[in-house]
Amino acid sequence: MEMRRQALALTAGLIALAVTSPPVGAAPVAPPRVTQTAQAVPPIADFDNDGSPDLAIGAPGEDVGTVRDAGAVTVTGPHGRVFTQNSAGGGDHAESNDHFGSAVATGDFNGDGFTDLAVGAPTESVGSVAGAGAVNILYGSANGLTATGAQVFTQNSPGVASSAEQSDFFGSALAAADFNHDGRADLAIGVPRENAAVADAGAVTVLFGSPTGLTGEGSRLFTQNNAGTGNKEERADLFGSALAAGDFDDDGFPDLAVGVPGEDVYSVLNAGAVNVLRGSAGGLTGTGGRLFTENSTGLAGTAESGDGFGAALATGHLDPDAYADLAIGVPAEDVGSIANAGAAYTLRGSAAGLTGAGSRLLTENAPDHPDQAEAGDDFGFSLAAVDLYGVGDELVIGAPGEDLGPAREAGAVFVGSAMFREGGSNTAGKPQTSDRLGASLADNASSPAQIVVGAPGENRGAGAVLVITGSLDDGDQLPPSGAFLNQAAGAAETGDFFGAAVAGS
Repeated sequence: MEMRRQALALTAGLIALAVTSPPVGAAPVAPPRVTQTAQAVPPIADFDNDGSPDLAIGAPGEDVGTVRDAGAVTVTGPHGRVFTQNSAGGGDHAESNDHFGSAVATGDFNGDGFTDLAVGAPTESVGSVAGAGAVNILYGSANGLTATGAQVFTQNSPGVASSAEQSDFFGSALAAADFNHDGRADLAIGVPRENAAVADAGAVTVLFGSPTGLTGEGSRLFTQNNAGTGNKEERADLFGSALAAGDFDDDGFPDLAVGVPGEDVYSVLNAGAVNVLRGSAGGLTGTGGRLFTENSTGLAGTAESGDGFGAALATGHLDPDAYADLAIGVPAEDVGSIANAGAAYTLRGSAAGLTGAGSRLLTENAPDHPDQAEAGDDFGFSLAAVDLYGVGDELVIGAPGEDLGPAREAGAVFVGSAMFREGGSNTAGKPQTSDRLGASLADNASSPAQIVVGAPGENRGAGAVLVITGSLDDGDQLPPSGAFLNQAAGAAETGDFFGAAVAGS
């Protein structure tokens, strides 16, 4: 996709985070490799329905009082606030190593016009079952998100298929969409280490929206053993590691792409795959589903051991038709002899659904790319599709492993032929080792459009978020510098990883 020549500018801001606790130490900590969460419905994330988009930013390493790594989520906007599992009315409580905020997704689950928020806590203990995982649901209102009436779902919740098991990591990935087209968003939940027929094969649970919100009643559990998926469960496939929803065949029912980065492609270990489940009046179904690997017809690459094809996913309209398209991250792809440089693919939607025909393979060695592939760049680690110019979506690609001079894994973000990094001509900050700018991405769907970029390793793992704004006018002047969205002074702590997950629209 050719980069349009309009300018990109940077906005600035500060988010106050009220949760505080004593510093945990001075040693740098590497940020978690959080799976990118899919963009969700409705068109904008508007928790108070005031017409302006809001943001949700996860800090899964936040300490809540003396409870280490319990996690928190910051919500921006006029009714912005910080939520933890101890928030009044939330029906849960913070525990050490819950990592609440590891995944976030937005959707109107009860159809009342206010956007709601799903928050993953994939290492939550369920009773005595460690690491089983949970998902918290916060509902929107005229006063923004509220913990009053919040829900907590685990695999032991009434009606939810399967049962909580140690280290299932229920809630590692989330995607919201109206899969059955009843006017209320449903929620797909990744359970990448679910033990079904074999260990760590993975699964996806789907909860349906209702007039009273999400419900376990009628929930569905999908594995690669479902009819029509074109595959079968294998050990350590990690089905459900990434999720993205989009209407790939334009039939009015959103479909779901499921990342399977541990999939073996015949004898090629951990090459990765993507399963596609189709939407229907009854919700998602494996019938008519598709399976893509790098060996699929029309794809330019070749499956290689450890590529992790499907580790990140995003949907959008990347070409001028009515069909949603899919971007697939392959962050461990070798580019020639350059190990783990990373790559991304785009697959086109059609009347028959996604197709390899017309697909594109993107690497940092492309002729018009502003940088070059280097070992460990993690190009394709995160993805987003953002309509920067009002004429269709641009693909945004995160490369959080990008080295910038002596700063190892400082990170960068690419949009066509443009590169964004700390200390660039239009961005604030200074590249530092382990910042991992680009570890998460989201579209804020404002006007002009905004790219939301997580840098969870910023400031020794305290974390930060960069907001890049697309200008509609070539004559717009770029500000001399910008700023990050940070936690308030005194709240940021080493290892909070603020920005590890972000959700807009």
